[in-house]
Amino acid sequence: MSTRPPSSSPAPAAPPSTAREIDPELRELRTYTLFRSLNEVELGVVRSLLEPFVIDRAGGLLFDRGAAPDGAWLVRQGTLRVEIPRPEERVLEIARLGPGTTVGELALVDPAPRGLRVRALEPCKLWRVDGERFQALRRQGNPTAYRIVRNVALMMCDRLRSNNLLIEHERLTQRTLVTAELSRTAAPAESPSTTSIWFALRGLFGA
Repeated sequence: MSTRPPSSSPAPAAPPSTAREIDPELRELRTYTLFRSLNEVELGVVRSLLEPFVIDRAGGLLFDRGAAPDGAWLVRQGTLRVEIPRPEERVLEIARLGPGTTVGELALVDPAPRGLRVRALEPCKLWRVDGERFQALRRQGNPTAYRIVRNVALMMCDRLRSNNLLIEHERLTQRTLVTAELSRTAAPAESPSTTSIWFALRGLFGA
């Protein structure tokens, strides 16, 4: 006598998911300090201001010192070098910026020309926050624009705090160098830290 295998009961259906997955681009925007504390609706407003931009080679120029401010830049892929041009074609590198960082954000609050030069060290993908559209939001009194302005101010404070620590370190180092020179009864030579302190101040590279 043949026997039939017991019929298997169907697996219970998975309950519908109640959590809505956030848009990947909005999730990426949330990682930038410029957009800290912005909610999903506000990040959607930010996305309407963005334009994709590609630098396809190492050495490509993002913007130069003295250029008109046209918005802020968000690094998505690659590495940028922030530098100060110096005489005789020499430059001073003051920072390198990778994915998740922002450069040029001071242009969103200050119409002054760019104070620094930014080049790509490798091919880069970026977003540009369009300056004109951002200013239009400000004129409309859009709260998202003012939260971004607040974040720009907080970023400048963070950088100033870091530069103050660097300057204090340089000052102590310089004092040690001068004391050592005096102990040898020789006239102290000009310390390179004198100029590096000045360039540290220029490290507020939001422009």
